[in-house]
Amino acid sequence: QNFVMHKAVGSPVQYNNPVSQYYLADGLNSLTDGVRGTFTIGKNWHGFSEKNLIATIDLGSAKLVKTIALGCLQKYRDWIFLPQSVNFETSADGVNFTTISSIKNPFDSSTKEIIHSFEAVFTPTNIRYIRVTAINNLCPPGHPGAGKPGWIFADELIVK
Repeated sequence: QNFVMHKAVGSPVQYNNPVSQYYLADGLNSLTDGVRGTFTIGKNWHGFSEKNLIATIDLGSAKLVKTIALGCLQKYRDWIFLPQSVNFETSADGVNFTTISSIKNPFDSSTKEIIHSFEAVFTPTNIRYIRVTAINNLCPPGHPGAGKPGWIFADELIVK
């Protein structure tokens, strides 16, 4: 088991689309609990099928931030794929957000198993709210579920 301490640990998370009832990890704030996922899918991962992962984190007060990363899993056999892309937005007031980075998936959908962090690095900025959007995929051609919705699995939103 791996742990990571960062500026969002313990911060509340609000989701636009609900986490699957089958993959809730240790609860709705698992995205900011400091616990990294492993290749075991039933623990420490939030799962989303068909819909995008869209989450807003309130850091509680403005904090100087220079990196934001979202950890994701790809497990081809289990229909879990890295997002097409991950967008990071920040806000001072929780209403008006500015995109700071949009990161495309650098891996092929046929990669069997990988844990990857989509990481945005930028000039240190005072930030209170962070919104992350991970765009879901369909199962790729050649996969038994080709053309059907895949899953996004995310374990942690790391803020440093």
